[in-house]
Amino acid sequence: MADAASQEKFLLWLFENQTAIKDGGGAVYEGERVTLKSFAVRYETCFSIVFMTMRNKTQMFLKDSAPARKSQITASILSYLFGWWGIPFGLIFTPIVVMNNIRSADKIAVEDLIKRFADSTYNPPGESFFSKLGFYSLSYVGAFASLMVVGKIVSMFH
Repeated sequence: MADAASQEKFLLWLFENQTAIKDGGGAVYEGERVTLKSFAVRYETCFSIVFMTMRNKTQMFLKDSAPARKSQITASILSYLFGWWGIPFGLIFTPIVVMNNIRSADKIAVEDLIKRFADSTYNPPGESFFSKLGFYSLSYVGAFASLMVVGKIVSMFH
């Protein structure tokens, strides 16, 4: 698994260059000019295996940059192909994830990110271990309930 630094390359760059962006009117990140009015975006993937569905976010990118468009397309295609196969959550989450990716729903202004850096309680965006654990527990409960329903339906035909 990649370390946090490689996963949040844009956020680290933004943190290091926040003064230039606030005071100097902008800075250049991977050939793109970043100002307080620029937007950062992250996309989401959905993968399912029978009774387990996982949702993960990509790293953050500068909106409308070439890497962001590539991530948007890749995340959407992977979710569309591999998200459906989970019962019941894959069928629920896949269309939500794909539509959110198309609309760039998880975007935030660079100005708001820089304001968050000033907050002493700020943690980089992402899911905590406990929120993932709760989601996976919910997935297993859904899987168990689905098995029970399938078992009842099968027993009706015997």
